[in-house]
Amino acid sequence: MATLRSYTIDATKQARIRAGIKWDPLERDDIDELHAFGSAKAARKKLASTRRHLARLSLFARFLHKISLFNRWGRRIDRMRQHKLAEKKALETTLAQEKLHSYDLDLCCFCYDKAGKLVGFALPDFTEMHGKAEWQSSFLHSGDDTTGTGDAFDEELLINLHTADKTIHTIFLVVLSIHHGFDEINGGFWSVVHTMGEKELMSAFLKTTEKHRTHVIAALTRDENSWTVKEIAEYCPIENNEKNSLQKRIDQMLRSRYPVMACGSKDDR
Repeated sequence: MATLRSYTIDATKQARIRAGIKWDPLERDDIDELHAFGSAKAARKKLASTRRHLARLSLFARFLHKISLFNRWGRRIDRMRQHKLAEKKALETTLAQEKLHSYDLDLCCFCYDKAGKLVGFALPDFTEMHGKAEWQSSFLHSGDDTTGTGDAFDEELLINLHTADKTIHTIFLVVLSIHHGFDEINGGFWSVVHTMGEKELMSAFLKTTEKHRTHVIAALTRDENSWTVKEIAEYCPIENNEKNSLQKRIDQMLRSRYPVMACGSKDDR
């Protein structure tokens, strides 16, 4: 088992942490603009035409093969049928992929006070922090990327530890996979960087055989004038009850799975 990394950062200085995620898109995301059909509507229209053409060719082939005089024409019709069958398969594959969701990962953070109460969180659909208005300058999100086709980090979160409100005791960094289990995603990774000198503190590939859609990267815990950044790197299940909001289900998982980190030690309280 890999040794988990841990770093202490002096928060009396201009200490900032940048967390980022990057993943490879589905193949269809790369070829959407290149396929010859132009759009799903055009592909469906072409598929209907190809199926009609195939039906006519099959009828002609059965007729011609019964008459030995037209065997050469029958073989030509067979070749045309093979070509149309390949075209039909390509169209069906394109339309099947059109219905698939892209890999869509979200980088988030969840903030807790010493009592283990969720006091704020940042999600990519809202680039500002959910919490007190004055906290928003300390938590900046790059925004939502739904395909993973960017050149640099697809999503990143900048946290200013120096100005983070004193109420905040622990910050969890979390990656969510919206449509796929992490076992389906290849080529993804995360990184946590100390912006002073752009020093990478920790990073890892997003690779697992587990089907969970939540990955807890690390926890940042306050201690007087410093913060400890501790790697967690765990794939975690959350309840499927959609009556509760996604952030509530993640909150429940974090407080249940990491109670000491969320609430602090007895000495802290």
